[in-house]
Amino acid sequence: MSTNNIWTGTFWRATAERVLSTALQAAVPSITVASLSEIPWWTVFTIAGAAALLSLVKSVIAGINTGSPGLGTAEVLSEPGQTGESSDAGLVEVVPEQQPTSTPEPDLSRLDRLDGLDRREP
Repeated sequence: MSTNNIWTGTFWRATAERVLSTALQAAVPSITVASLSEIPWWTVFTIAGAAALLSLVKSVIAGINTGSPGLGTAEVLSEPGQTGESSDAGLVEVVPEQQPTSTPEPDLSRLDRLDGLDRREP
């Protein structure tokens, strides 16, 4: 991917999602099971802010290298409504499922001969 993708809205929306989720993931464990008045909110916000800042820095560094806020190649960013392009697999083609064909009705006229119930002589 091109390094110009860091300046797209798609990149910054994906980065904002990562930064917000990282901040929340850092804040929740730092809130103890206590009453709201006893929680050290300054500490919680400091921990969440530091985690969010690290996530932002990591996303920008990854974006400069890969064009995506992720370090790996598993995530491919594309504008809404467009097909993403992966550096390894190329364009992804979606093929609709084919409807199952109807199977013909089985011929049951000679079923009695199969199980030995036919009393007639052939």
